[in-house]
Amino acid sequence: MSSLTVGKYATADGAAQSLETLFRARDEGLIKVYDGMLVTWQPGRKRPMTRPILETRTLESLDPAFWGILMGLLFFVPPEAANVDPSSQALHGILTHVGIDADFINQARHGITEGTSAVFLYSEAMDLDAVARLAAHTGVEMIATTMPPERAAHLREIFGSQ
Repeated sequence: MSSLTVGKYATADGAAQSLETLFRARDEGLIKVYDGMLVTWQPGRKRPMTRPILETRTLESLDPAFWGILMGLLFFVPPEAANVDPSSQALHGILTHVGIDADFINQARHGITEGTSAVFLYSEAMDLDAVARLAAHTGVEMIATTMPPERAAHLREIFGSQ
């Protein structure tokens, strides 16, 4: 089953350092990585920097608009505005429709602050226990939303790269 997972790290370079472990899990067939975003919030910066974790896009990749909406809601829309601003409500509605609810958004937002980092991952885990063992040494705090096949199909229909 597909999922959107956020791995949050207590340091600005923690997420980047964890990518080697993630790609090792992918190469060992423990996880299918469809797409992802690295978020790094350096100390002294007003906002985080983002970049895709994959060098090349695939058929399973999500359109950059998806990541723009998600990152915008997380880092540019104040939490209190999300409940009263019609445009923020519309963006939340789009994400909720594909299985990413307000609770997930709020959990993802909490803890990603100046001096921290995160990896956002659209993937499918083949062996969750093995992935958890590999990630245990990285100090990651993980949250995830699992998408039933119909929600994942709808996500790809709206935000698929093709």
